[in-house]
Amino acid sequence: MTTKNDAPRAERSDRDATPEAVPTLSPYRSLAGKLLIFGFVPTVIILMAAIGYAAWSSFEHGKKQEEVLLRNLAREIALEIERGNTRAVLAAEVMAEAQVSGMFGDRVRSTEYAHRVLDRYPEFTGAYFGYEPNADTSDAAFLASPAAKAIGGALDAKGRFLPYWYRDQNDPKQIKLDPLLNMESSLYYQGVRSLFQTSGYPVPIVTEPYVYEGKMIVEQTFPIVIDGTFKGIAGVDRALDDILRFLVTVAGSQGVDAFLISRGRRIIAATTANDDELRTAALDETAYGALFQPLLAAGGAGMPVHAEDPLDSGRFVYVSAVVPTGDWRVVLRGSEERVIGPVRRSVIQIVVVAGGALVVVVSIFLATLNRLRRRIRMAVAAADQLAVGDVDEIKGLETEGDDEIGQLGRSFAKVVDSFRAINDVCVAIAGGDFSKSVPARSDRDVLAGAINEITERRRDAEAELAEKEAQLRLALDNMLDGMFVLDSDLNFVLVNERHRKLTGVPAEIFAPGRSRAPSGISPNAVTSGRSIPTSSLPIGSRNWPVAPPG
Repeated sequence: MTTKNDAPRAERSDRDATPEAVPTLSPYRSLAGKLLIFGFVPTVIILMAAIGYAAWSSFEHGKKQEEVLLRNLAREIALEIERGNTRAVLAAEVMAEAQVSGMFGDRVRSTEYAHRVLDRYPEFTGAYFGYEPNADTSDAAFLASPAAKAIGGALDAKGRFLPYWYRDQNDPKQIKLDPLLNMESSLYYQGVRSLFQTSGYPVPIVTEPYVYEGKMIVEQTFPIVIDGTFKGIAGVDRALDDILRFLVTVAGSQGVDAFLISRGRRIIAATTANDDELRTAALDETAYGALFQPLLAAGGAGMPVHAEDPLDSGRFVYVSAVVPTGDWRVVLRGSEERVIGPVRRSVIQIVVVAGGALVVVVSIFLATLNRLRRRIRMAVAAADQLAVGDVDEIKGLETEGDDEIGQLGRSFAKVVDSFRAINDVCVAIAGGDFSKSVPARSDRDVLAGAINEITERRRDAEAELAEKEAQLRLALDNMLDGMFVLDSDLNFVLVNERHRKLTGVPAEIFAPGRSRAPSGISPNAVTSGRSIPTSSLPIGSRNWPVAPPG
């Protein structure tokens, strides 16, 4: 039986439930786009943020560690220089104490003693005593004595005792004797005397470095005080070349640069390429003056400084330490690349590994996502076909998987089967077949119950109608008078058996739809569906001409 649904179903018979039938969504609305935007992209951002934080944390930790290492190294260097300064100051103090203990005034023994000190300590370049004018009341008398000739180089023109033993510049093994010069204007003498007069007790002094006969020299002197009276000084000289070699050796082995700064803010030594220009220069007159200012605060051990070097390219960290004897400062400079380099390499390794892992994860993610999208689009296409009633052409549902989409496919397949069953029953009912019913899917299946109830009522109504029709036919056929019913076009609708017998006309003449109305009946006089008794017809109209069915 052909129904209204047959034509649309025939037109749609070539369509399948495939992803191509589903309209493409924008990335912001699609499942893949949302997973990428709200899942993958935030994951990448969080991962990069974690890597960035780890890099920043490693760099900060590296900087702190580098500062600690530089501080410890600066303290070690300062301690080693302090040993040298202390050794020189102690030598000067011992020489002064020897004068106080009985050697004062014994100019020959004192001269020999200074010579022995210089000969015994090769790190010293000079050893000396310097008396105040006529401190032992023997300047003039000793100058005229035969002993003066033996130590003539230890006296000035007036007989003042000023023996200065020093190493020859060309041959350090040779030790020469000359009188001290410029005592009244020099820190090594006048500074010690002024310091004693100010403090009231003996205090050593380490002078500012200066160049003497081509060497950088620093002097350590100690006052000779007898009975509370300043009588002169005892002292030794040191060449700073040894300190520079020490700085170069230690700093070079650690990959840093060192600066040694005196109490008067002069650069004693530096291990940079600009050492020749910086040595003995006033710190404030160099490019490092402002940079080193925070380092020399707080007693010479200020906070570390991170800055661009004013003379050498690159960014460095600077720390300082104090050399107490002499009030010198050691400043170390370490390149931040020492910290950044390992961190950068570590971060690059992490990024490469994380990037590779991310590529693998993305590949797996996209492959899985594409499979999920295909399966979901299949289900969407099937739902669209179900929505328009095209249940016969639904195919390709994913029902094999154990995941949620597989469960969805199996559940949706049940829905499709139910709709197909309902569709078959409805088509049968429309064709007059009331024998079919929809299986109830559960005790809550209202739709199946309603359709089955409609089918049952229609079946009962059809049966009742057939019974009444049979009763009517029996009544009409047993009437004494003939009876027939015409429509408005004078076509037979109903003719009883009595009428056929009275007229003697074959039954096929009175078949429904045949136009053989008796003469004398006007179409205008007939109401459609009205019954007409045979006895009411005119006498001449009761006989129909018998003609073959036309």
